[in-house]
Amino acid sequence: MAARVNTSHGDRHRTESRRGAIATLAGYSCIAVLLLSNSSANGEVIDPRGGVVTASSRVGWVNSEARPHHHIASIKLYSAVVEALGHVGGPGCRNSSRDLITDLGNFTLWAVQMFDASAKFPGGYVSGNYYRLGDFDECLGVQVDAGEEVLRGQYCLARLHLEENEKARKRRLHQRAPETPPLDPYALTYPPKSSAWETIEFKGDRSKHRKDWVHWAFCIPSFCTAHDLERALQRVIPEMGEELGMDIDISVDPKLCQVETSKPWNMLDYAFCALVGTMILLSSSATFLDIYLGPSSENIRKDKGMAKKSIEYDQAKDIPRLSFMTNLLLCFSVKNNLIHLPRKRENVGGLNVMFGIRFISTISVMISHKFIHVLLGPLQNSIFVEENNRNPLHACFLHGDLVVDTFFTSGAFLLVYFLMKELERKNHGIFMIYVFRYMRLTPVFMFLVFFYSTLLNKIGSGPLWEKIIDPERERCWENWWTNMIYVNNYVNPERMCMSHSWYLPCDTHMFALSVPLILLLKSRPRIGIILLSIAAILSAVIPAIITLTKGLDATLLIYLE
Repeated sequence: MAARVNTSHGDRHRTESRRGAIATLAGYSCIAVLLLSNSSANGEVIDPRGGVVTASSRVGWVNSEARPHHHIASIKLYSAVVEALGHVGGPGCRNSSRDLITDLGNFTLWAVQMFDASAKFPGGYVSGNYYRLGDFDECLGVQVDAGEEVLRGQYCLARLHLEENEKARKRRLHQRAPETPPLDPYALTYPPKSSAWETIEFKGDRSKHRKDWVHWAFCIPSFCTAHDLERALQRVIPEMGEELGMDIDISVDPKLCQVETSKPWNMLDYAFCALVGTMILLSSSATFLDIYLGPSSENIRKDKGMAKKSIEYDQAKDIPRLSFMTNLLLCFSVKNNLIHLPRKRENVGGLNVMFGIRFISTISVMISHKFIHVLLGPLQNSIFVEENNRNPLHACFLHGDLVVDTFFTSGAFLLVYFLMKELERKNHGIFMIYVFRYMRLTPVFMFLVFFYSTLLNKIGSGPLWEKIIDPERERCWENWWTNMIYVNNYVNPERMCMSHSWYLPCDTHMFALSVPLILLLKSRPRIGIILLSIAAILSAVIPAIITLTKGLDATLLIYLE
């Protein structure tokens, strides 16, 4: 709301009340936003909400102790945005925004909580602290009776793109000495007396995090929409940016505006819970049966004899002999599995060393994935990451995807070794080899896909939760079938369900091609070796051609962009 010169007594009183409310908040927790503002010779200061505030009407806006001609305006950004919502939003948004401003003046708890939950002007911004998340839980915890409806706090995360405007850029370049050489766009640090834009401006270096994007949280009334907030910010922020010599582009994604509401359940959600309940019941029943049968149950499961009845005694061994279904049920026994899990296996062919290699690889993959998720989320000091991107010792994390190759290598070695030994003893059909593998992997894999498609988005919350998790659920809802037949890395790969599951279809395809080659090596070694050599050469040549023709990185670089 702009300051007015000719107003009625009532309008003037309301205007001064709102200014007084904002001044009170400044004393509450020093949470006012300080921005540099140009001032004229007669002491006029630009109000970011429009209009000019003269020296006689600066109450609540300008520090009275500021020196002439260099005023630092204590501009309360939040109040400006809320007042703008009172003009650009719908009827419910306008009324609730005006109530919020009024109750801020009265220091009412719900209003102060909404202001307190919103982000403040960035600190550590130049060093890469470009996420200002405020207090998510405090905002969503606001609930107040607003007549027939309940006013709730709505957490919105706006994105601001900062760019030096042309006028300021020309002035900066004009002031730079002609003999000054251009600065290296790939440098991590710049001279202290150079412009801050050298650090903020994105120059195309993908190893750096973009500092020209700022993510800023606002807690606004639930009657307002993401579009309302975007329009309010576009009304307030650009005027501030113009005074600071920058162009600011604002966007508010509806997925980043959240209100505390219960998410609806559908039939598939209940079906997944029923499946989990059934598995728990099955495991519990098997465990109780295993305990009931006593210490001899292990010998029972080794007994090859089957009876028509559920349980009958083997007279020779004096132990009960179980039916096929009972033995199948005992496979789900928690007791039985906990006993066999840590048991030391026979060191067949001296290959137990492979378990150690796989353990080290698994830990490395977990660390690399954790590192990737840290990069994708809010960081307090991205400069630390940028410096490590150029540290050779950091390469093991930056190229953590290469660790997965150890699984391909060890898996291929074990497949050849054990399949060749198996073929010496038995003549398995090639079809059954594929069936065994599919039945071993698919049930657990599809259980996870089912979870991603149903309950995943209901188990947590956070500023970026809906933006990240909801698309994951939608992709699994659409493309679950590609995971089921292991073609998710070829069919709709840009909409892959569980993007980290790319390994399974790759491994499955390699398995499918490897089995015929192994059988050929067994039956016709010369032809098998020739085909194996051709496959090895093609596996190196084809990726090289694709990388060269499409201008891709030779090695995947795990940068934020």
